[in-house]
Amino acid sequence: MMTYNKPYYGQLLENYGLKKEMDLYAYMIPTKNASEKSLRIAEAVEARLKTKGITIRNVNLKDINNEAKKKSKKVYNEAWEENWGFVPFTNDEFDYLKNDLKMLLDPKFSYIAEKDGIPIGFGITLPNINEILIKNKRGSLFPFGIF
Repeated sequence: MMTYNKPYYGQLLENYGLKKEMDLYAYMIPTKNASEKSLRIAEAVEARLKTKGITIRNVNLKDINNEAKKKSKKVYNEAWEENWGFVPFTNDEFDYLKNDLKMLLDPKFSYIAEKDGIPIGFGITLPNINEILIKNKRGSLFPFGIF
């Protein structure tokens, strides 16, 4: 869900009088080679958060409506309201996004942080669906494109 532009796009657009406003970065994190040190740090951070009443748990896909609308939407809108170009999600927009993402979400990689039972943050990690679709020239997953 991150935008990608070819390197020459910047110059092409500047030739038409436009100028860059900001940079947007995306990162690929290879998980096959997670170091022992990073795993120990993650465990230490989680233990420290618990001492402050903060718990991190996996998203519950069986209760995705509540997880999305009542927890994630509020946190998202409040966290991003000061950012450049931000427009808050409406309930309908968040519902639409939730329904689309539900098919891709792996609860092992989707988290909600809570302090005393109140949501204060969330994080989701999505697979790069483009790696699947790039091999599918017809654009249809069914009947055999999904494989």
